[in-house]
Amino acid sequence: MEKVLDYPRDQVTQDTFYNCGPASCQTVIRSATGGLVSESVLGKDLRTTTNGTDYIGQFPAVLNANVPGGEYRHRDVGAYPDYRLKDVIWDEITNSIRAGHGVVANIVAPPSNYPRAVAPSTMSPRYGGGVVYHYIAVMGYSDEGMRKLWIADSGFYPYGYWIGFDQFCTLIVPKGYAYSTAAQKTHERKEAPVGALTEKYLRISSLGF
Repeated sequence: MEKVLDYPRDQVTQDTFYNCGPASCQTVIRSATGGLVSESVLGKDLRTTTNGTDYIGQFPAVLNANVPGGEYRHRDVGAYPDYRLKDVIWDEITNSIRAGHGVVANIVAPPSNYPRAVAPSTMSPRYGGGVVYHYIAVMGYSDEGMRKLWIADSGFYPYGYWIGFDQFCTLIVPKGYAYSTAAQKTHERKEAPVGALTEKYLRISSLGF
């Protein structure tokens, strides 16, 4: 099955080179509530500086203050996860998305492991400049064929793409992610078959949003 949360594309990109944390937080909040909180306000709450945002553990309090019933917490991933931990990570991320709440992930991407788009995405994000320390918003998942995640990436064109879950698990080391523990929404519409939502979001991301 596939589920991608709706989120507006007009504010996905970050306002400054160091605001990937606030921008990712902004996308998650706006998707969940419809409200637009400025990056400057979120940056102050996250204690973001020109060096970025220090720690994924700073996100749950800010997300919970802006997403009613979000019940966010974080997980540190200090070492490359084995298959058991991968299953835990998958369950936490997909449960969060099924509850209507996106996930903020902190990644470290050396040139040898820049995020690579997987099908049906055709364009990988244009990372460059050495090791990239970055925050991204995980806004969807699919388990058809291979496990993969839909990423809203504030820093790199095309700003939205599918990434393989296995690669994602290598990117979050030694950082982590902030996810919602709220219950799945009982009024949620039935998830669409794989392909219907993918076509919609690939069409949007191909425009650079």
